[in-house]
Amino acid sequence: MDSNILKQKVAIARRAVEGLEEPLKTEGFKTILSRLLDEEKSNTQKRITIKKTKSIHEDKDLQELPLINRTKYPQIYELEKVLERSLFILKIYRDEENIDGLTPSQIAKILTEAFRIKTSGPAVSMALMKAKLEVDRRSKTLLGGGKTYVYKLMKGGEEFLEQKLQNES
Repeated sequence: MDSNILKQKVAIARRAVEGLEEPLKTEGFKTILSRLLDEEKSNTQKRITIKKTKSIHEDKDLQELPLINRTKYPQIYELEKVLERSLFILKIYRDEENIDGLTPSQIAKILTEAFRIKTSGPAVSMALMKAKLEVDRRSKTLLGGGKTYVYKLMKGGEEFLEQKLQNES
């Protein structure tokens, strides 16, 4: 945390307990400062809770994926199809977050939550299922009793996406 932000939080907590007598002053300061720091932490670390594959035979484990900054990727709004947007999400998470492979439900949640582009897991799944050269479908895993796949972006997908983005420019 930035030292200036910490100093501001300490000053706010001190002002809040001015005029109180000990031990209320000390305990109140600790409580208020703790809440202010927790609030700052939650504001800077917003995350989406979604599932990530551990291995082929293990069930999914809850893991938080970073909620990416949508203003950094305005070109996603130029893409019209679910396949194009899904490939774009796979590329962002692989390149920026070192997460190689997502499930259709994860991609749908990222598109809906981070980019505010409404879609569903089944729509993403159908689009990616047909993209034989663009993605690699792997790691059949159990998710809530059903079967799903993890899709990884392949060279064909990168080229397809690059071509789409160039055509839109």
